[in-house]
Amino acid sequence: MKKEGLPALPVAILIVSGIIFFVCSCDDTYNVEPVVYTYQVADSNVTATTAKLTGQIQILGTQQIVEHGIEIYKESILATPITKSLTSQATTDTFTVVVTGLQPNTLYYYWAYAKVNTTNVHSQNTPSFTTKAVK
Repeated sequence: MKKEGLPALPVAILIVSGIIFFVCSCDDTYNVEPVVYTYQVADSNVTATTAKLTGQIQILGTQQIVEHGIEIYKESILATPITKSLTSQATTDTFTVVVTGLQPNTLYYYWAYAKVNTTNVHSQNTPSFTTKAVK
C-alpha cells in the first residue's frame, strides 16, 4: 500500500530550516522606553499661583532622552499643556520643577515625562492638585 502526501523527513527539514531562517533574520536590538513616575504634590508645596512638582525617571531605557520634566494641564490631560517645565541631564534621581503663573483656587492635573526622539513617554499616574484661594 502506497502512502499519499509528503515524506515526513523532508517536511521536518523544511520546517526547521524556516525556523532557523526566521530566528537568524530577526533584529536582536530592542528599544526599551524609559519608565517615568509622578509624585503627588504635598499641600505645603502649593500656593495660590505656584506649585513645586516632582517626577522621576525610574528606568532610563535604551534610547537617548532628549528632555524631561513636568507637563501641567488645567481641567483635563487631553488639553494642551499650560506649562512644560524642562530639566537637564536625565538620571534616575528625582527632579523637581516650580511652576508659576497658576490661577488661584483652580484644579490642575500633571504628569512627568521623558522625551525620546520626538515622542513623550509619560508616567502612568496623573496626580492633581488645587491651588489655594487668595486671602
